[in-house]
Amino acid sequence: MMPCSSPNSQLQSPVVCSGEFHPNNLALTGVARQSSDYGEQLAFWAVDGDRRTHFHGCTHTADDDIDPWWLVDLGGVASISGVMMLNRGDDCADRLTNISVTVGVTEDATRHCGRFDGSATLAQDVLVQCPPGTQGQYVKISGGGHVCAGHDYSPNPILTLCEVEVYGAMFN
Repeated sequence: MMPCSSPNSQLQSPVVCSGEFHPNNLALTGVARQSSDYGEQLAFWAVDGDRRTHFHGCTHTADDDIDPWWLVDLGGVASISGVMMLNRGDDCADRLTNISVTVGVTEDATRHCGRFDGSATLAQDVLVQCPPGTQGQYVKISGGGHVCAGHDYSPNPILTLCEVEVYGAMFN
């Protein structure tokens, strides 16, 4: 595996990359998109550096999306050690349920990084750690939940993310 570079970091969450210490959130400079949009809950809300967990600062896929996903382009290939997802805190905690994280050098991002099986709690940070040697330019999050207290049941899963942090280091 190639050694990682040491880009500047503004975050304090530590990760290990090729045996080195790297507290870098690579997603902050990335470009995000998602499979569908619900109102103004667009993909970029998850990479704006704002950790508020209210609905209006989070992503949300459309109710009629049968296979919801969210993707960030890191702008170059990186060694990726983990992905942290911040769940919504006002309600609808189950929208972060049975999540799959994949990574790739192309947008199809098919290399398995990890899974979160189950439902997150309100405002919970969910960390998925990638196997050593995971590399890619694109990070894709797939999955979502059907039920939200006080709201109608959705026949299709809905994915909501309030912030996504991708830990690792860009290659030189």
